Amino acid sequence: NNNKNNPNDPPPPPPPVLFDLGCGDARVLIQAVRMSDTVRCVGLEYDPDYVRRAQTALVAQLTPSQRARIEIRHADLTDETWWRSRDGNDNNNDNDDDDHHSITQKPLSDLTLWDDATCIYIYLLPKGIRRIQHYLQALVDHRTSRRPRSSPKNTSATTTTTTTMQPQKLQIVACTFQIHGWQPVRVDCTGKSGVIKTYLYEFGEEGPPEPEQQEQQDEDDGQDES
Repeated sequence: NNNKNNPNDPPPPPPPVLFDLGCGDARVLIQAVRMSDTVRCVGLEYDPDYVRRAQTALVAQLTPSQRARIEIRHADLTDETWWRSRDGNDNNNDNDDDDHHSITQKPLSDLTLWDDATCIYIYLLPKGIRRIQHYLQALVDHRTSRRPRSSPKNTSATTTTTTTMQPQKLQIVACTFQIHGWQPVRVDCTGKSGVIKTYLYEFGEEGPPEPEQQEQQDEDDGQDES
């Protein structure tokens, strides 16, 4: 095939990056690296005891090459630091084509939610989701916009650039509890009894969710929880 190394071909997609918010003992991340040979994973966990459990589980259950694709971080998700670009340039999409290749070269320790996550798994109580939802929405807006955006810390900042970019696709999976005001594209029932619901949200070409589309459903869900 003469086009095999054609420099005009679009770059291959970077390896998927999974962030688990509240990763606990890392069971989701362990399953992810077992199922995929390319996915790289970051688990964020507030409880130091669970951080230790997760790190122990990685050693006990995975091969060295699988462990090399997972990092567990002690993190408070209500701290805006975890929702920013590591290099401080929150308008990271304003890059040339060569920068799109660099994600495959990033060390695992440099991956961030803001820049690199292609899938986010959330297993938090509703009050926990509410405490970080403004960060989630800012991230979705950032990924789906064709114009540069600043991270939540710098929302008042202005920019004069008129460069437009392709939106970066993002999947968010919420286990058990859905995200208020967001419309899932799919709801699956899992678990041995099939009663655990997972809500899949997808963002990219079609933009962020419209809250008004789900107001009535949220009201109904609130009545059910009460």
